[in-house]
Amino acid sequence: MSPLPFTRKGPGDFPEYGRWAGQVVMKRKRVPTSVLAGNDEIAFGLYQCFRRLNMKVHDDVSVIGFDDREIAAVMEPPLTTMRVPSEEIGRCCVKLLLERLHGGVWNIRTHWVETELVERESVKSLAS
Repeated sequence: MSPLPFTRKGPGDFPEYGRWAGQVVMKRKRVPTSVLAGNDEIAFGLYQCFRRLNMKVHDDVSVIGFDDREIAAVMEPPLTTMRVPSEEIGRCCVKLLLERLHGGVWNIRTHWVETELVERESVKSLAS
């Protein structure tokens, strides 16, 4: 099954967006076995949506978040997520902003940062 990306923000805040996106995804003819959320708060909204649909995260659908916010570890089941170096990203953004404020040219550039998969219990193993 091909991925169904959502690139526009739906209604309200991130958890509300997750609830909305979960409804959209579950109306497909072929229900997905996994969902990758843009952040952990969207994943929280997906959890809520799936619970209302009597679906179990891990058993019926795997969910992965992004950010590794504090909420990820206390969700039920705990959320598998990608940890990002927020401080490093912040330092890079401040550096670029200061360069711009001091008369620098606004150059588009790429800055790669290391991420880390934090495996918890929201993903079902497909190994037999």
